[in-house]
Amino acid sequence: MRQVSQFSRYIFIGVLVAMAGLVIYAVLNQPRPITDSDLDATVAARRTLTAAAITSSAVAIAGTPDLEATIDARLRATSTP
Repeated sequence: MRQVSQFSRYIFIGVLVAMAGLVIYAVLNQPRPITDSDLDATVAARRTLTAAAITSSAVAIAGTPDLEATIDARLRATSTP
């Protein structure tokens, strides 16, 4: 019984040491504060992505003639049960 309690004590101490190590690692690796230039870059990237999404969705809604012709040809070629 004494060996089990000593083993659990070592496990407990190991967990505490690991937690302390993670705390020290987290404190040393904190991210830097966000600056105005970071915010401006984020806004510019969001605007670019939004513009690209609007353009691609407009193309998807309009459809392309080649795609429409391919779909129509495949529908005519498939047999219906």
